[in-house]
Amino acid sequence: MRSSPECKIVKVAQKAYTEVFQKPCIFTLEGATIPIAADLVKASGAELLLMGLALDDDNIHAPNDAFR
Repeated sequence: MRSSPECKIVKVAQKAYTEVFQKPCIFTLEGATIPIAADLVKASGAELLLMGLALDDDNIHAPNDAFR
């Protein structure tokens, strides 16, 4: 399941990120397993946007992970 970069919630998040960080928002595709995501969309009928907040070198879920 993937949100369209053209859906309303993505556009709002893109604008907010650009304003806060004073840099263009960059879209990257990252793999993740969040089984409830599809169920939330189906139950609510709403758009869903999942945003990761980490640096490339944080090594999330690795033995030496960090979150700065």
